[in-house]
Amino acid sequence: MSRRRRALAQPFDFDGALDMVRDNLARADAMIVGADSLLVQMWSDDDEEGILRRRIRISYLMEAALLAMQVAINAGKELHLHRRNR
Repeated sequence: MSRRRRALAQPFDFDGALDMVRDNLARADAMIVGADSLLVQMWSDDDEEGILRRRIRISYLMEAALLAMQVAINAGKELHLHRRNR
């Protein structure tokens, strides 16, 4: 049996997918709150090195938030698909 067929033959874990959505939305929220805090600090920082360090950290947090949101969106699509098939 092909790998794809085995994957399709396994029952869909509805609760696991819902947990994935919740976890990734919470993760994205935490990343965005962290980035927002760094933005506030950056406006009050006169140190050029501190500003650069915060910009890099903000960039990382925003990228991580976007990735978490994409995972949540994909899991939501799977939930929608399987809900319609019930």
